[in-house]
Amino acid sequence: MPSTTSSSPPPDDAAPGPNRMRAVLDSLENLQGGRKRKRTDALDPFLKAARAFPLLHDPFVDIGAVFHDGIRADHGEELTDEDETPEEQDRLYRINVFRDFIKRIPAIITTLSSFEEDPAKLEDFINALRNSASLARAEDTCKLKDLCPSFLLDDPSKPGAALDPPIVKGQPKSLCGWHHKSTARALCPMVDIKKFDEDPQAFMDGILNGEKRPPSFKKLPSCLYDESLADPKLKRAGFLRGKPLERTFRAIFTGPLTALDPTSRKGTKHPKGVIHGMTEPSAPAIAYAAIQLIVSLSSAEQWTSQVTGLDLYELYLSIVESLKQINHPWVKETLDYWTKVAPRLTQTSRRRNGRHTAAASDDSDSDDMDGFLDDPPPSEQQRRPSPPPSEQQRHPSPPPSEQQRHPTPRHSRHADEDDDDRLTPPPSTPTPLTPPPVAKSKAPAKRGKATRRKR
Repeated sequence: MPSTTSSSPPPDDAAPGPNRMRAVLDSLENLQGGRKRKRTDALDPFLKAARAFPLLHDPFVDIGAVFHDGIRADHGEELTDEDETPEEQDRLYRINVFRDFIKRIPAIITTLSSFEEDPAKLEDFINALRNSASLARAEDTCKLKDLCPSFLLDDPSKPGAALDPPIVKGQPKSLCGWHHKSTARALCPMVDIKKFDEDPQAFMDGILNGEKRPPSFKKLPSCLYDESLADPKLKRAGFLRGKPLERTFRAIFTGPLTALDPTSRKGTKHPKGVIHGMTEPSAPAIAYAAIQLIVSLSSAEQWTSQVTGLDLYELYLSIVESLKQINHPWVKETLDYWTKVAPRLTQTSRRRNGRHTAAASDDSDSDDMDGFLDDPPPSEQQRRPSPPPSEQQRHPSPPPSEQQRHPTPRHSRHADEDDDDRLTPPPSTPTPLTPPPVAKSKAPAKRGKATRRKR
């Protein structure tokens, strides 16, 4: 089964002895001065790991804040049971992201320790990682803005296949999003698809003119669904199985040439998934592809945390958190399904005989993340055949302590007419800090309680 966390760490080839550390400092100076760096550079393993940060850890949180909080935690600053303020929970989340990230390149701990006599150089090092991470995310956004609209077609490779009206490479993004029928339908919440199809232009005008309330993160976009499986009584039915999402994931992690043909072996470069040590799709990687798809279909010209009122960070965290419930039957089925979506990562695909079927209906307003993994109401269960006992035994309910093991950032509450709570992403640039010395032996930070509200 695919992992819900990041991929296996690459080989540790950056163990910094005195000469290696001198080479790292020289590389930082060359980077800042705009001078040409060596083909084999001491800084490369760290920059390579940073490029994986938005793809496999968190594309919204600032890597600088993650490092500052992680370093302080390693230096002995621990959270106590009383540290339950939203700010401390945010800090705990960043510490856990730091813990996960440094597994990719363990030698980074020794490198950070070497900077304890020169905090300014540590800032330069962190800024280099931040720039590398931002560049990797921006490259994906730029590449996908021309690819993703074509992924909405049933068969983009068919001669003459095009959207109506066509979306051509290089045209302004202002013509996409809610200004184009095809991209608007893809961004439309799954629950509203029936209303959209009745009069697409009226629905689009209502969103653009403010007559209709724009989608919130709770309203899951139809582009993330396999519509043939969608069921308003079972929110998760068909979710994360949309063809546009599959194609976007492959375009990012196994190469654009595999987007339409998962088994394609064309191309001479290693795909990003292989470069970053992925062996199977992970929860953060799937969520990252979903957010990049939505950004690409929107009218946003660059990476953003909001699309017409849709809070993308909240949606990202919701997807990751849902896929962490690894003992839930839907999560197991979904992750097994994704092993087949990207065979170049998994190498082998496990086939399952069971198929998920559900009647499509769009006359409900329950298409949100609240109760996403809950079972249907009693009347729904009576309509559907009960699963055999052996199936239940193979898929026990998720343990109640899962969220405590995976703290998530706090949420800033913005009251509105349907209590749409949203997460305000952390600022892109943290408040300047003077990093403390880094202890060479790492003391684990005390885990705090998650503050994510119940869905």
